[in-house]
Amino acid sequence: MTSSIKPWLEKYRASNLEEIVGQNEYIEKFKIYVETQKMPNLIFCGPSGVGKTSSALCLANNINKGYINQTVLVINTSEEKKMRLVDTIIKGFIDKLVSIPEDMFKIIILDECENLSKIIQSVLKDLLEDSYNSKVRFIFLCNDYSKIIESIKSKCNMFIFNTLSEEDIILRLLTIIKNEEIPFTEEGLVYLVMSAEGDMRKALNTLYFTYYCFKMINYDNVNKIVFQPKSIIVRNIFSKILNNNPKEANSILFKTINNGYNTLDIIYSMIKILENYNFNNDMNLSYENKSEWSKLIYETHSNIISGSNGLIQLSALIYNLHSKMDFKK
Repeated sequence: MTSSIKPWLEKYRASNLEEIVGQNEYIEKFKIYVETQKMPNLIFCGPSGVGKTSSALCLANNINKGYINQTVLVINTSEEKKMRLVDTIIKGFIDKLVSIPEDMFKIIILDECENLSKIIQSVLKDLLEDSYNSKVRFIFLCNDYSKIIESIKSKCNMFIFNTLSEEDIILRLLTIIKNEEIPFTEEGLVYLVMSAEGDMRKALNTLYFTYYCFKMINYDNVNKIVFQPKSIIVRNIFSKILNNNPKEANSILFKTINNGYNTLDIIYSMIKILENYNFNNDMNLSYENKSEWSKLIYETHSNIISGSNGLIQLSALIYNLHSKMDFKK
């Protein structure tokens, strides 16, 4: 993936609390934490694409401005399921000596924390209770707070993030459209936002791919992007790769294309599934492999929209994804 087509999800991620969309009531409370330099342990809960991660990052960056690298740790817990998460990563970060202002504290952001086992959650609960936690704060991010143990929930302030309104998403997209000088029709933009179903991440990705594929945001072009192969097809392709069978994965690919899907349909589905699916639970893909796969898929997308043969690119992608796996373990 080249810098010229850097996904807008990252390019336009909120950099301060004022840029968070659709959670105004909570943002005002977060600003008080920043002004007072006092923050409890927190739980942010809600569906994907509503600003949980961006809010946590902005809050941490605003509170510890100028000392981010020393004081803020972000972990996607679905990618770390063993005790190494606590014993090595978290405790190592907490115990590391850093030179920071006396009234400043370290902040640990744990994303997708409902994926953690009850045992690891219990160990984290002990860290919340430990005497040195006056210099550490946790922000737990989750989609389903019912999977968080009560002894953690009782020690945190909880914020339930709402699904974003269509108006909130349209206003944000119009800012990006103006900045990127994107031609659009009102019908196309409204359809794009409706298809996002309150998910800003989905809306930004759809805008991004519609523009780079067709250079115009209208109903027909958006429909070509959101009309994707069923996720089970792409998951089967990924499953064959993960089971050391790239030849069968390619066979599924060819059948999918013969059924009328174009290569951009397939590549976009790959990106969405890789971003949103819990591979550690369902497909046994490590964080390192996921990062490598993401890079390869975006590079393939760039090659296809630059004019390379889509079928050849996707076929090669399957073998490149397979090459990143270590089947000797």
